[in-house]
Amino acid sequence: MARSPLARMPLVQSLAGYTAKDLGADVVAGLLITATAIPLGVGFAVTAGLPPITGLYTSMLPLIIFGLFSSTRHVKIGFDAAAAAMIGSAIVPLATVAGVVDQQRLGSLVAVLALLTGAMLILAGALRVGFLADLLSMPLLLGYQAGIALSVIIGQLPRMLGYGVTGDSDVAKAVAIVRGLGESHGPTIAIGVACLALLAAGRRWAPEVPGALVALVVFTAGSWAFDWSERGIATIGALPSGLPRIAVPDPGVIGDDVGVVLGTAASLALVLASDTVIPSRAFAARGRYPVSANVDIGALGLAQVASACTGGVTASASYARSAICVRVGSRTQLSAIFGGLACAVLVATMTGVLALIPLAVLGAICVDACLRLIETRSFGRLWRLRRTECAIAVATAAIVLITDPLIAIGVAVGASILQVLVRTFRPAGSRLGQRDHFAGWYAISDHPDAVPADPAVVVYRWSGPLVFANAGRFRSRALAQCTDGVRTLVIDCGAVFDLDPTAVEMLTDLRRRLAERGISPVFAGPAPTIARTLRAAGLAEGEAGPYLFADVDTAVAVARHPDGLDLRDPDGDGVYELRLHDET
Repeated sequence: MARSPLARMPLVQSLAGYTAKDLGADVVAGLLITATAIPLGVGFAVTAGLPPITGLYTSMLPLIIFGLFSSTRHVKIGFDAAAAAMIGSAIVPLATVAGVVDQQRLGSLVAVLALLTGAMLILAGALRVGFLADLLSMPLLLGYQAGIALSVIIGQLPRMLGYGVTGDSDVAKAVAIVRGLGESHGPTIAIGVACLALLAAGRRWAPEVPGALVALVVFTAGSWAFDWSERGIATIGALPSGLPRIAVPDPGVIGDDVGVVLGTAASLALVLASDTVIPSRAFAARGRYPVSANVDIGALGLAQVASACTGGVTASASYARSAICVRVGSRTQLSAIFGGLACAVLVATMTGVLALIPLAVLGAICVDACLRLIETRSFGRLWRLRRTECAIAVATAAIVLITDPLIAIGVAVGASILQVLVRTFRPAGSRLGQRDHFAGWYAISDHPDAVPADPAVVVYRWSGPLVFANAGRFRSRALAQCTDGVRTLVIDCGAVFDLDPTAVEMLTDLRRRLAERGISPVFAGPAPTIARTLRAAGLAEGEAGPYLFADVDTAVAVARHPDGLDLRDPDGDGVYELRLHDET
């Protein structure tokens, strides 16, 4: 019997075997998600130049919608560093005239941005193109994340120092910060440094306690008790109370800025999808439950639409919120629903208290969160594993700081794709030999003790597709291996997974050239599809007998003893192997 649509929902499936203990963990996780949304959501809203309340609006209905429709049980969303940096660099300038931000136009633009981003994500999920999120490789994401973190830190330092700066790029802002150090406000610096110290101490001695929430309570209490705003210490100020009004954004507000907004939406969709799919897979592997990238991308799109209609902004996966759920033992999407409801209660009843939060504290909390996004160990590991990938990560971070995140994404994606194409169409080719006391065949360039099996036999391995883009390269390299005295070229095809017509013509020409020099080219270990192509091209046999062999050992043995071996074609596909003596 077919299950109902309700029974197929990931949320319903996660509730199988649900207990009171699970409910308690989900409720606690929801409350902690809201507690984290106050410093991070509000802080990143201020970072992006948006009204602080938008960070909380983004943690209400969007979080609930994502919990209802996503397959991931642990990833939670909210307004985070990546979206804040993109909005701050690409959208805020569109609403700025003579250095003054038109908050009404900015609110309309970010709402339309969230709507467009959501529509793109929904379409991507429906078309089942979740694999496109894999275009952002790990090094690219690592560098992008580090660049965004540094960008946010540079943006928050003035709030911790007590003065404002301007600049066309993060590098220019950093220079302006250094030049303006003489304008620093001592009490503001003291509060920011004390907040960072409290957060560090909490991680050191009480890692299970949400340090950001503790810092928020301590310094908000201090702001209330000592009236810090009267001492020149900037605070959030008055926030609107009550739930947001539901309204569909008007795309007409974009006007002539449609190209910038659409480009930002497309870049955000790609980044947010990757930033959701990757941790979703990681948490699912740890929790041993199934996830669907396409379902999660579609759910993320629905969340963006909900955010656009309720005064929020684009929401992305939040590592801080997700880690909380894992730490307290939450194992269902109900934690997101409880978190969204708790945030709604907070916005409806307690905005007066939030107005007292010093901006230096929000800056310190954002700086602390972003410092942990710069994974120096991962950069070191990349340097050891593959320095070109490390260079991509560093370059991505630098481009984010020098220009803006949109250009960084485009350049980094292009670089990653180019690197894949280069590795695919220019695969490694190597001459093989044998080693004493070791079975198999080894690249002579990698193993100095590997020697050719016979001076008259060359074994050459091609590790990738053999197609139009590298056919000439293969021919020149193969010919270079065939020096005087060589009578057989054994081409190890075990790693060749594609053979196009251009490559077939090249092999035909190579066979003719080698025949003029008295050399026979034979193929070892071809996959069935490759063997069929070679056979159809007339490359499977020659005057001396078969040219297709099951493995390198057979090909070399036949080359060395062409008349003294008993061969068989067990599958009738023209690929020969040695007949064992005990076979009947």
